[in-house]
Amino acid sequence: MSEADAAGDAVADPLTGVADLLRCPVCGGTVAVDRRAVRCGAGHTFDRARQGYASLLARPLKFHGDDAEMVGARGAVLASGLYDPLLRAVAAAGAEVLSAVAAATGSRVPTAVDLGCGTGTYLAGVVEQAGESVRARGIGIDASKAAVRAAARAHPRVAALLGDAWAELPMADGAADLIMSVFAPRNAAAYHRVLAPGGAVMVVAPEPGHLAELVGGIGLLRVDERKNERLAGALGGFDELRADTVRWTMSPTPGQMAAIVGMGPSARHLDSAEVRSRIARLPAGGTVTGAVAIRVFRRNAPGACGPAPG
Repeated sequence: MSEADAAGDAVADPLTGVADLLRCPVCGGTVAVDRRAVRCGAGHTFDRARQGYASLLARPLKFHGDDAEMVGARGAVLASGLYDPLLRAVAAAGAEVLSAVAAATGSRVPTAVDLGCGTGTYLAGVVEQAGESVRARGIGIDASKAAVRAAARAHPRVAALLGDAWAELPMADGAADLIMSVFAPRNAAAYHRVLAPGGAVMVVAPEPGHLAELVGGIGLLRVDERKNERLAGALGGFDELRADTVRWTMSPTPGQMAAIVGMGPSARHLDSAEVRSRIARLPAGGTVTGAVAIRVFRRNAPGACGPAPG
């Protein structure tokens, strides 16, 4: 299938549109995609869910990601407009990478891969922002069935896969022009294999001070002060191209505050009834601070050494 054909088919079926980029997780062979399954030439078959996503797993997941309640909370927050400044900034940064790839390669259709994609909202924003002239494709991978159900509906050119970001990714070498990690784990080994020459990695992570009012008033988990140091170590072999911090102020309702808590890692440690009780004790009409870093990295040039700068 040509890349032009793949981009056209993606409108009708996003998974068909990225079939040329996928590989069998068992044998590594090329695959064919239809409405029912993903199949390789060796006979390995992976059924598609009725929601449109496929499970390309060589073995069962040990960690099943966010549950439906957490995914629902994230979807509600992102749809509310509270995180719009961050959504716009991520879309702009990612689209800049994809547009540069399209300009440099001519007719090749660029691809963004979001590992730990959640609802697919950030990935959809990047694909959409890149524009109709670029017609970028997106692949969202997550360990949560609830998440990939949502991601499969995020955008006509975004395909969703149930998968393990820490395992061997079911993708061809050099398939991704942009790899995204948005509030998600990072797997540098996978980045090196899957990233195309000239491609980039975009890491979106909270800064100290993010949701400070809720951290103090409710008892949320705090951002590690050594986060940037750990990120630089994890992305050894990549150079940092840019680092921007998005800061904004939100005025969430009590219900929206509960959803913000419910979509993050603190939801695994706090009882929801206790969260609502603590929210009720916060000052009425209070605001909440957002502070998130967007960092873009590119693989070191040949002969370069050392980790990316912190």
